Amino acid sequence: MPYKDQGVQKEYQKLWYLRKKSGLPTRTKVRIKELPEERKRKQKIFNKNLRKYKSKIIQEKLGDKCLICSRDNSLRNHRKDGKRHTDLINICLKSLKIELDSGRFVRLCSRCHGCVHWSMNYLGLTWECIEQKIS
Repeated sequence: MPYKDQGVQKEYQKLWYLRKKSGLPTRTKVRIKELPEERKRKQKIFNKNLRKYKSKIIQEKLGDKCLICSRDNSLRNHRKDGKRHTDLINICLKSLKIELDSGRFVRLCSRCHGCVHWSMNYLGLTWECIEQKIS
């Protein structure tokens, strides 16, 4: 035993024997497994904080107002080239930073976002044409 004091060594041996007798693990460096409920709770908190961080990055890069009408509620991210776009919150952090640095996305409110999609789909306009009409 690593203990120099015989009293401490005897106490350690006594505790070790009691743990073994009761069926508990006898190693002192055994990692206690988390309960599934606790793990789910921690993961939920982590995901919530990550979403907040991602939305903060999006707001810094794309702005906090609609590009067309300058409204600041119910904002969405629109891809300029008209291809199908997923919500930027759902992609990983590294891909999010790459997408935002590329300049492919703009920030639009839900009304303007719908109008832009309608213009692209039914009128065949490109983002450059729509941007010229706005200016």
